Amino acid sequence: MDLTPEQLEAACLEARRTSEFMPVSATIRAAHEKMRSTGEMNYLGPPMLHYTETLTPEQREEALKFGDALRKQLALPPRTTRPIRK
Repeated sequence: MDLTPEQLEAACLEARRTSEFMPVSATIRAAHEKMRSTGEMNYLGPPMLHYTETLTPEQREEALKFGDALRKQLALPPRTTRPIRK
């Protein structure tokens, strides 16, 4: 039985939470089985953010200009160009 990275992480967290000592692989697998049998299998990770409003290209450009000015004021390195996600 191979675990996905998400399952392994969740099992490790559970094993560390319930173990008296540093958990070994058998303890991690037992934690996975316990979680599976009790229906606690939440391997989806943190919830994604869903924005209810989207920026227009003009608003995005205005925000980038504001950010650039703030970076100069705070003496931060210039931002790298990022593509617009749709």
